[in-house]
Amino acid sequence: GDAYNGGRDYDAMSAWAKENLGPSCGAENLDLCTDEQKTNIKAKMDLTVEAIDAEIAEAEAAVKTAETELEELLKSLQAQYEAGKQKKEDAVAANSPKLTLLRSVKRNKTAASGDAKEL
Repeated sequence: GDAYNGGRDYDAMSAWAKENLGPSCGAENLDLCTDEQKTNIKAKMDLTVEAIDAEIAEAEAAVKTAETELEELLKSLQAQYEAGKQKKEDAVAANSPKLTLLRSVKRNKTAASGDAKEL
């Protein structure tokens, strides 16, 4: 059977179970198929085992390629994230002393002007 890749709420799982569990359309249960599915199945039944194996291998290769491309994209995104994170950390490190000084001066000026108002 097919792996479940749908939603995780009850309604989604229930709908998937009703459609996918138990007998379903296939070469063993043509009576459960639509006319289009029957036509497709009959065409595949005319193929040799070797031809079917070749189609299976082709489809599996396409899935494997998609998985590899996704993994490469993930690695690229991770590298971009790490570079951005490092850039931010560098900016924080470079500006922290300046910010500390400026905030100190501001506190001092604010406190001094507050003392002057009280006089």
